[in-house]
Amino acid sequence: DFDPRPDGFTAVLEAGSATGTVTATEAVGRNPADRSGKDYRSLSSKGHTIVARLNHGYGSAGTIPLRAEWGNFAARCANFAAASQGCSIWVIGNETNLSGEWPAEANGYRKYISPEDYAACFRTVDSAIKAVRPAHKVIPQALAPFAGPYGASATHDAMPIDHITYCR
Repeated sequence: DFDPRPDGFTAVLEAGSATGTVTATEAVGRNPADRSGKDYRSLSSKGHTIVARLNHGYGSAGTIPLRAEWGNFAARCANFAAASQGCSIWVIGNETNLSGEWPAEANGYRKYISPEDYAACFRTVDSAIKAVRPAHKVIPQALAPFAGPYGASATHDAMPIDHITYCR
């Protein structure tokens, strides 16, 4: 992982004239006026590949935001990609088959993110990033292989399908 620094691991690779893949997880939010990014060149300049996962946030913020904010999230992801250096592979969100990754509504309740919802949000973000970084790769999330189906609780909807069905 990019944070904390993977120098011990990458030093072993570099000593053997090899390179590796380093992951970075970024909570970028949804403010379309935020044009900040990150500089990954400390590792990419040594030949390592950086894969950055762009999350709306963590916990009740959700890995992707509520539907009404997808456009703002997409603009923020595009701004982040445009302002960042040393990375050209972007993963959008994470494990939307887990209720803990769903955004909370104003009352704190977490609504189910269906595969169709994730796909629509992903396409919006993909188009926004490709508009500013056409050569970059935008790839979908990983799912939690142990999640679903499970029932609703006082804090979240049910997950009606297993991870294989969700992927399909």
